[in-house]
Amino acid sequence: MTIKELEKRSGLPRTAIRFYEQQGLIAPQRRENNYRDYSEEDARTLEKVKLLRQLSLDLEAIRALKEGSLSLARAMERQAEVLEGDRADLERYARVCRELSQAQTDYNSLEPGPWLEELSQTELPPTRRVDPAQEDGLRGPHPWRRYLARFLDQSLMILVCQVIQFQVLHWYAPPILPQDGLQAVVSVVLGSLLLILVEPILLCTWGYTPGKWLLGLQVRQPDGRKPTWDQATQRTLLVLWRGQGLHIPLYEAWRTWLCYVDYTDGKPLPWEKEAQCTARSIHWGRWAAFVGCWLALATLSEWSTRDSYVPPYPDAPLTPTQVVENFNFYERRYSYLDDYSSVLAPDGSWEVIPAVYQNKEWKQLKDESFGEWSSITFETDPDGTVAAMQVDFSPKGDPYRDVLDVETVLNETLSQLMLAADSSGEARNSSQFVERQFDAHQDCRRLVDMPFQGAGAVNHIEGPGGMTVTLEVTQCEGYQAYPGFENYSWLAQEEPGAGTLSFHITLEMP
Repeated sequence: MTIKELEKRSGLPRTAIRFYEQQGLIAPQRRENNYRDYSEEDARTLEKVKLLRQLSLDLEAIRALKEGSLSLARAMERQAEVLEGDRADLERYARVCRELSQAQTDYNSLEPGPWLEELSQTELPPTRRVDPAQEDGLRGPHPWRRYLARFLDQSLMILVCQVIQFQVLHWYAPPILPQDGLQAVVSVVLGSLLLILVEPILLCTWGYTPGKWLLGLQVRQPDGRKPTWDQATQRTLLVLWRGQGLHIPLYEAWRTWLCYVDYTDGKPLPWEKEAQCTARSIHWGRWAAFVGCWLALATLSEWSTRDSYVPPYPDAPLTPTQVVENFNFYERRYSYLDDYSSVLAPDGSWEVIPAVYQNKEWKQLKDESFGEWSSITFETDPDGTVAAMQVDFSPKGDPYRDVLDVETVLNETLSQLMLAADSSGEARNSSQFVERQFDAHQDCRRLVDMPFQGAGAVNHIEGPGGMTVTLEVTQCEGYQAYPGFENYSWLAQEEPGAGTLSFHITLEMP
């Protein structure tokens, strides 16, 4: 018979039937279409279970009866003793209520001490107003509760990986996709890998994960034991593959929907052949705790992300070493070049030379003599903090093109250098990191936006934090203003790769 027919026959809800199946009390056969086929014996077993549960017999005792390790006579004798004890306690509580009623006292003058002393001798037994068989129905499939529990577990794993990545290792994915899309992919992948390691350990030792425990879910074998490590690992991998589609966009939504349909239709899920997830009724406080945990995880994740955009030294007068550390941080955090990110040494020389833009791509340099940027020269105040910085920039003419894009190659390094030297404290406001990066790019654009006149041209702008940035053209041979620009942002090469162009740049602190 089908589960619908069995519902009508037994009077039990579908959720209770599935729960008893997960507990190993019934074992239906499978049809060719993989739907359950319940036998007459299954129906009789459910009727027995329903009777025994209405007598408040626990599931362990019912399982022992079915296995033959406990006789019905012995089970009923013990249960009768339990119920008789409950009745005696209830009668005593009723007597206390009558005595309070006859005491002719009101709420304000009530002295609870003596009454509490009498009541504390024995706890009030559970009420019998709810049919235990109906309570078991509440333990049946709860797809949304399971989904939210896993969501919480994954969010926790992602947060752990994110904190390790940002706050411990200081490693950042290059922002090559909109809105840090690559970082989102990295977080999901790392979080899933950590869940693969952690979840099986929790399930085989504790029987829960944090999300499952909070929402009243547990994973058990049919005999009630916790899953083995092999079973738990296989379960986690199958959920990730068959249930979540490896988190591949759209495919994940499709797999989740298919599993939801199969689960609500009574089909077995691929990962629940050896261990099943069961649910019990929970107090509303657990839902409130779930919301609180989710908000806490979201808040911590947002803090971790925003903190990852704050340089090591965002304010106060900076020493040369601190400026260098800030620059290297910005190169790691913001650079689109990833492996081509430049690195400054504490003395202002280059450990990794800024890449050169040639033939429409960035090329990493190994020999400093071919670099476009000189070492940084620091001028300091008596207290050792930076008063000014000077650097020479000599962009190489691209031998593959007739134009030199000065603005792009200047911005790639100078914008990070300006941000690194900013001691105004604006960098602490991590919510403005996009705006600060954009403003630095605009400053570089304004710096070269002066009428082309060859060598000798000078331009001054106000940079981040009120610093003064000065650009002086010291050499300009073999270049002309590019038609339509008439400034130094784009220059036409008279002979590609053969010209000479040099700038001297000064950053003066406010």
